[in-house]
Amino acid sequence: MELREDVANVPSPVPATMIVRGVIPISCTASDISEQGATLSVASVFGVPDVFDLVIGEKRQQCKVTGKTSNKLTVLFHST
Repeated sequence: MELREDVANVPSPVPATMIVRGVIPISCTASDISEQGATLSVASVFGVPDVFDLVIGEKRQQCKVTGKTSNKLTVLFHST
């Protein structure tokens, strides 16, 4: 699994946007960003699918959810 270097080097926490097909983009905050994944803080995880795209700055990366609480998601980045 390889993440584009320009996404992995983003300081955190940073504003980000989850892109879910057929749904209005969801604002979130990304923290603990690494080459493998990140932690996302959201208002609610209700309705968030297991796979979606995450936009940090101008970079878009596919993510897979590996953990959930009521307002946090842990995700792994997928190379596309």
